[in-house]
Amino acid sequence: MKNITEISKPTILYVDDDMANLTSFKAVFRRTYEIFIASSAQEAIDILRSNKILVMITDQRMPGMTGSELLEIVAKDFPHTLRFMLTGFTDYHPLVDAINKGRLHGYFPKPFDAEQIRSRIEQNLKNYYLELENHQLLKKLQESEQFLDTIIEHIPHTICVKDAENLAFVRVNVAGEEQFGYSREEIIGRTSYDLFTQEEAEILTKEDKEVLASGKPIDIPEKKIYIHNKGDRWFHTQKMPIMDENGSPNFLLIVCRDITERKLMLEKEEVLEKQILQLNKTQALGRLASGVAHDFNNMLSPIISYTGMLQMDIPEGSDLRLYVDGIYTAALRSKELVHQILTFSRKAELKAVPIKLKPIIKEVLQLIRSSLPCNIKIVEKIDDCGFVIADATQIHQIVMNLAANSCHAMEPDGGVLTVELKHEAPETSLQEDLSDECVCIKIKDTGSGIDQSIIDKVFDPYFTTKSSDKGTGLGLSVVQGIVKSYHGDINIKSELGKGTEVTIYLPIHCL
Repeated sequence: MKNITEISKPTILYVDDDMANLTSFKAVFRRTYEIFIASSAQEAIDILRSNKILVMITDQRMPGMTGSELLEIVAKDFPHTLRFMLTGFTDYHPLVDAINKGRLHGYFPKPFDAEQIRSRIEQNLKNYYLELENHQLLKKLQESEQFLDTIIEHIPHTICVKDAENLAFVRVNVAGEEQFGYSREEIIGRTSYDLFTQEEAEILTKEDKEVLASGKPIDIPEKKIYIHNKGDRWFHTQKMPIMDENGSPNFLLIVCRDITERKLMLEKEEVLEKQILQLNKTQALGRLASGVAHDFNNMLSPIISYTGMLQMDIPEGSDLRLYVDGIYTAALRSKELVHQILTFSRKAELKAVPIKLKPIIKEVLQLIRSSLPCNIKIVEKIDDCGFVIADATQIHQIVMNLAANSCHAMEPDGGVLTVELKHEAPETSLQEDLSDECVCIKIKDTGSGIDQSIIDKVFDPYFTTKSSDKGTGLGLSVVQGIVKSYHGDINIKSELGKGTEVTIYLPIHCL
């Protein structure tokens, strides 16, 4: 159909078997309209098929086919053509027939009145153009809606619309079905309470009401929502009110983008950055340890040599010999500790062998007991457990480190240090590859405890809650490294004001 702006003059077809009437009609109306004339009904049909005729006026009495019969055909085959009849009052019955079957838009009496015809045609054309324009506008609107629908359905993010009155979903796109885990039929007409948990629905509804009340959009960069068939997912959400002509909220537009994968990737990157930072610290520590070990060895050599000479001069069994033997044992342990420092800095190899832990732990407790203040009590619960693959000096280092930490935590008020050695199965939350048969070392104190907000950091190198004269923050990091190298696990529990418990599991070695 041509646009109405493309029509220069309205087209009129006049049908009459009287040539004089045809000639006079064309002469009267040719200035205003583009006139087509036909002397028979069949000729009129041919003209209608080859031209866009807006108005047809026909006489009733014609040979071959009457005007009412022609009008019936035109009404069926050319419904957009306006149809009029010229008739005399004696043609009453054909007129009624034309109105019923030809769906007439009007009729004119004979002889015709040019002004009356022009007025009636203008009025009907005005209505015709208006109807045509409305049809074209409706078609454009439908095309626009179809275009918009296509865009919305192909956007990969959730787009949904809620009714402002009851916050029920009135529209959702394909991505919304996928992200919410429900079909469109299950979503439309429902509210957030039907799709999400009670707690989440209350939060979402509160946000919706705030947006509608303020009339302003909001942007929520991150929100965790439980999706019934996917679990917890993270979304970046935008909510915008849609106003009516009076400025009142009519609908709520919601756009959600699933950012779960991106968030998980960022979290992995954060973990990796921490691991790199820790690696850099460990490498720096290794370089430092190598230098310290060299100097420490130089200082230990004369101590061990002179102590050995004293042992040869002092008879066995004397109190002085007992003291010298203690110095010599401590010096040898220090020498082994230097070896461990070199192992930590990758300058020496660790040699682990099957050993029993009981005598080592007993020795450590004997060494520290003499240096403890009198208000700290040691409770021993040491069983004779099986063998483990380990290095005696490293076990010595572990127990000494943990015992020292506990004693520092109980200063200055004192308390109880409990050291246990027993068979015990590891907790299920710990390392999965540990067997059910393990040797368990447990060191507990009644000291100040550790805040839960920092307990996850206690194994980080250089992290410490002590003052600078009490420690460097390397003890627990080194302990964890040793335990992991033995394919064991370490767990720490603490409560402020009630103390700390460190548990170490080492796999039993079957000889």
